[in-house]
Amino acid sequence: MALTDAFSGCLIPFIVIEILGVAFILGSLSYSSFMERRKQAAILSALGANENDRSFLYEGEGFLNAFLASVFALLISFPLERILSSYLKTQTGMGSLIQIPYFSFLGLPFLPIIGIIVFALIVALFSSSLPLSFVSKRPLTEELRDE
Repeated sequence: MALTDAFSGCLIPFIVIEILGVAFILGSLSYSSFMERRKQAAILSALGANENDRSFLYEGEGFLNAFLASVFALLISFPLERILSSYLKTQTGMGSLIQIPYFSFLGLPFLPIIGIIVFALIVALFSSSLPLSFVSKRPLTEELRDE
């Protein structure tokens, strides 16, 4: 049990680095995806779409991607935890090396699941709204002339 606690304590810095890395990757993917389609945003503006319509279009895509990715990750992590835990039990003789608290953490039910989904949605909102704010500051003619 002490070995499991020590192993879990050593993984906390890696979890923080992983979360920051995932946030950076999601942000850069959303930014590059939007920059590839910035001409479309300028055309939407030229056709009379206001800021709310454009932001709904691009942020909705980011929200949907983030939500589906986090749900998919949660769905595959449960069986992977079981498979890896049984494999490590055969190799080391300890069956509880991998324990992910899916259903309760700090006494709050479903906190990890809700936390993962909310974090993914916040990162998606930030990474989708940031490029839109940059494009809205540039003149429409300059945006259409770039290509």
